[in-house]
Amino acid sequence: MRIILMYIYFLMCVVCQLMAGNDVPESDISFKGIVEIKGTPISFNYRYQPVTQEVGIVFHNGFLIYKNSNEPLHVLDVREKKVFAELGAWGDYPAKFFNPHICLPKSDSILCYIEDGGFIYNVYNNGEVEKTKQRSYSWNHEMGGNRVAIIKNFVDMTEGVWLFAGKSSKGQSLYITENKGKESETSELLPLFLDTDIADWSLYLGNLVARKDRKKAVYAYTYYNRLQFIDLEKKTSHIVKQPGKGYDYNTLNQADVDQLNLLYYRYCYPGEKYVYFLNLGGRFFKEVQKDNKNGDTYVYIEQFDWEGNPIRKMKLDKFGYFFCVDEENGKLYLVEKKEKGSPFYEYDIFSGGGVDKDD
Repeated sequence: MRIILMYIYFLMCVVCQLMAGNDVPESDISFKGIVEIKGTPISFNYRYQPVTQEVGIVFHNGFLIYKNSNEPLHVLDVREKKVFAELGAWGDYPAKFFNPHICLPKSDSILCYIEDGGFIYNVYNNGEVEKTKQRSYSWNHEMGGNRVAIIKNFVDMTEGVWLFAGKSSKGQSLYITENKGKESETSELLPLFLDTDIADWSLYLGNLVARKDRKKAVYAYTYYNRLQFIDLEKKTSHIVKQPGKGYDYNTLNQADVDQLNLLYYRYCYPGEKYVYFLNLGGRFFKEVQKDNKNGDTYVYIEQFDWEGNPIRKMKLDKFGYFFCVDEENGKLYLVEKKEKGSPFYEYDIFSGGGVDKDD
């Protein structure tokens, strides 16, 4: 308990530094070029379902842990190219889970965590699943509304302490949950608004990831071509940005606002040395649909170090929203948006291959 209290105190000190004046320094960045990379289709020989918006995927200890609608959570053996385990169905009752989120752990002693409706499950390396007494957010945090409906970014900081990004009165914020026996308490840590006073949550939708040592984190914005790097050790935060229009405030009260704004960062994934981001290239949803229909399928993967320095920009030859990285072996696994067959593609991202193009 003393360790947990000290950790909470440390994080609160971080927040005081980061929130001082609400001024977050910004820097403009650019990539020298784009490397085009072709993927190799891979299959794990089970009955695939159409890829939906409810996908989740992580790589850990040699396995892909994969979530998709209308199929159970799968643990896929990358080396053997087969299903290692099924963790349970999800959806409506009597499924084991309702709407699970796969959480990449900082420890190799377990395969992953599953977060489902505030509850935390351990998934062990043999495929066994155990429900814990921990909660990712407190019962009071939801406040009877839909505040937690869009949360999917859960990070285990230390035993019983969870960090996540979600809806707040300021739009989007970082929160921390401390579990004390049977009680849990969620507190707001850091607002994630940018250079506007508009506090609508939809402006600042994005994804949060943290490095394995949990000393650094980054938040990637969906409707802005910006990334906020947070150094929890040095108690600093800064934003790196590339050219882009940003959110159109005139669409706030219109239907299908997600289709009326340019799309940038859709997903991100943490490595120990680098962090990776899937960027849709500042396209409207209709543009993405048109490109895919015409066979011009692609997404960009941007590679940064954890200080926010750009390393490499890659253009993958398939379209998808979700990916994960085996950094040790230089592999990236993309889930292609498709209706039939295996959706998995493997890319060699450190081999030096690909074709360089001007940015």
